[in-house]
Amino acid sequence: MNDELLIIIPLNKINELKIEDALNKLNAFSNVLILNYSNNTELIKKIEKDYTILNEVGGNSDIIKYCLDNYKSIKAITIINNLNEADMEDIINVSKVAINSEDSFVIGVKDRSLAKFSNKVYMFLYKTLFNYTLNDAMSPINSFSLKLASRLADINIYQKNMFITLIEENINIIEIDIKTIYNKAKTNDFNIMDFIKNIYNSFFKYFLKIFIPYIIGLILFLMLFYFINYPNDLISLVLLSILSGLVTIIINIVMNFSNIYHHNSIGNNFIYVFKKLLKAFIGGFFIYILYNLLNLNLLLSKVIIDIILTIIFYLIFRNVGFRNEKKN
Repeated sequence: MNDELLIIIPLNKINELKIEDALNKLNAFSNVLILNYSNNTELIKKIEKDYTILNEVGGNSDIIKYCLDNYKSIKAITIINNLNEADMEDIINVSKVAINSEDSFVIGVKDRSLAKFSNKVYMFLYKTLFNYTLNDAMSPINSFSLKLASRLADINIYQKNMFITLIEENINIIEIDIKTIYNKAKTNDFNIMDFIKNIYNSFFKYFLKIFIPYIIGLILFLMLFYFINYPNDLISLVLLSILSGLVTIIINIVMNFSNIYHHNSIGNNFIYVFKKLLKAFIGGFFIYILYNLLNLNLLLSKVIIDIILTIIFYLIFRNVGFRNEKKN
């Protein structure tokens, strides 16, 4: 397998400190490409004698095209985000699956309980905005076949967000359990502003596709409430919640058909719609409690209940409706 695989190592300030020792792990591999994002010229001079270094690193699609032009005999490409902490067995296991699964993108998945806050937020967003369950949104080891690499280069993978592109292009994702913990020693590198910026750049238009149907449903709920003369009884509020929820679902289907419903099975789509109706049904009961029994503003009651139920339903149903494969 060693000759059939190209190992790509991004070299940056996070992993450059012990990179020379870490590279010894790769002695058995014939093809190693280092992407130079570092300003450490002395280090580069040391390792360029033994490894191919790409100094003028362009976009990720340019990198893939470079690999296609210069490594035509390989069968798969494996990208290791932090070689210092990567387990050799994990690298081999993930790469083997990629070689044998030409049309799938293979990711190494850590123990979900070890996921950091930012990782959990991304997993929540993929589930909420795409009905797609990922068990690791920041995989330390990714691998894909040379055949798939050609397609990834054409669709400009990573240009906005790797997993969004894979989901929209209906590329199968295979998850492999691994022991590697990416960047476990770095706990102070989290930058909240960079994190918010990345969320905005990657997901803003998808937020709109979810937010607009919700706002229309919310306005309809309030209009019907005032139109039929302030019904305060439980049954009326539940029916209003279900009716506005149904309208929200219809608009949601129209606006999100390509990124949620198109590639999902009928069964998964049914579950996805059923969850939304169930949430509207349950929401009506709690809106009644907040509005009538606790005298909270109707609009505020509905928004609070919707937010709480969205989080609860995510935690309950986060493993339902996924389109990726899981292999141990």
